[in-house]
Amino acid sequence: LYYDFSGYSDIAIGLGMLFGFELPENFRQPYTSASITEFWRRWHISLGAWFREYVYIPLGGNRRGNVYAHLFVVFLLTGIWHGANWTFVLWGLLHGFFVILERALNRSGKLDKIPAACRWPVTMLVVYFSWILFMSPSIQDALAYLSCMFRGSGAESVNFTWRYFLTAKAAALLGIAAVGAGIGRFRKPVRLPFLVKEAAYLALLLLSVLFVVNSSYSPFLYFQF
Repeated sequence: LYYDFSGYSDIAIGLGMLFGFELPENFRQPYTSASITEFWRRWHISLGAWFREYVYIPLGGNRRGNVYAHLFVVFLLTGIWHGANWTFVLWGLLHGFFVILERALNRSGKLDKIPAACRWPVTMLVVYFSWILFMSPSIQDALAYLSCMFRGSGAESVNFTWRYFLTAKAAALLGIAAVGAGIGRFRKPVRLPFLVKEAAYLALLLLSVLFVVNSSYSPFLYFQF
């Protein structure tokens, strides 16, 4: 979902630049977040900005009223915005619960005392497990997926096995992504000779084209929202 949506947004930004328009960034490395609050500052930035400007601030924001109630309403509406399904409502409320919890811990100064190296895996677990709710047609289907993950049984009924996902193609793509993400995280940009950099870009483009040609049609996952 992330690569699909973030890649789609980057294509839109690139096309806009070709016509002289500068579109705002929509994703900013959300999976490096050390809290759910930070995750929402990095994930689907345009949607977060809309809810902040047209829901959170009109309700009173953090200046008047109950800020926790305001956050609850924002994330409830965020879930409903994605679809009229209890899975989306629970997904939104789950994220809202952790954002409210983090804000309460921040006010007491307890959250800052926890190292980011410890907060990051907890944040990712919340994000990953909440995606199960988001992508499931019903709560029963979400529970079936969770049952397969923890009990290792019934995987055939939901088409979920680790062999299905861990393929040579996926391993190659993950390797390329890891290298790219690692280079992007360096404090000092890696400066490569012009020809080497352009050759690397060309090789990645050709590799991507080969993957596309050899793959079946995959619709944009976020089209339904």
